[in-house]
Amino acid sequence: MQNVDVQTAQNVSLSVELAGVGTRLFASIIDYATLIAYFLGATLLVDAVGASSMGMTVLIYLPIFVYFLGAEVMFDGQSIGKHVMDIRVRNLDGTAPSFGAYAIRWLLRPVDIMFSSGFLGLISILVTQHAQRLGDLAAGTTVVRQQKHTKLRDLSYLETTDDHDVTFEQVDALDDHDIQIARDVLNTLVRQGRTSHTQTLGSRTQEILAKKMRVAPSGSPIDFLRTVIEDYNHIHARA
Repeated sequence: MQNVDVQTAQNVSLSVELAGVGTRLFASIIDYATLIAYFLGATLLVDAVGASSMGMTVLIYLPIFVYFLGAEVMFDGQSIGKHVMDIRVRNLDGTAPSFGAYAIRWLLRPVDIMFSSGFLGLISILVTQHAQRLGDLAAGTTVVRQQKHTKLRDLSYLETTDDHDVTFEQVDALDDHDIQIARDVLNTLVRQGRTSHTQTLGSRTQEILAKKMRVAPSGSPIDFLRTVIEDYNHIHARA
């Protein structure tokens, strides 16, 4: 599936893999199978206890009605199906959507999927640049593969000791999100080696973080990012 470059809040360009049609289809199948199982189970339970009433009917149907909106809002862009398929909803700049964006996607779901048997949504995903169904186009969102964050074995070179000498005390100007971006970029540089893209990505990230810390962007991007992460980890570990 295609990758797209998204701009983070720090103006760093990161490559994100869009979720394929098949992946999204399987996620939807899992979601609707979950809803059917819930409906059958709830109906059997109501019949068994003999508690049929208008109130019970509302209690059965309300979770089904708000499932996609509620799940994506509560679980950071993921429903059960999306979680299983390791995908999630994101804004086109890679950030988490607002409640309003989730609501727009949810309101247009019947048009994309139910009223057209999924045809409109499928065509829209296939022909749009960012694989967006109509709800995504209206909300400014898309569905991406979950980013694989750095694993512990990838961070072995970032472990610090109690006697670690801090180079940049100014890392206090950064936050966890900045450090996660630094980790992701550093991992990309280490894994993909020296290419024009990784060199530009590394240099740009180094410049932005150095500007936030008000320090000179000295050394290579790999050494700089590694030092920043080590210093941040050490300072916050002793806090």
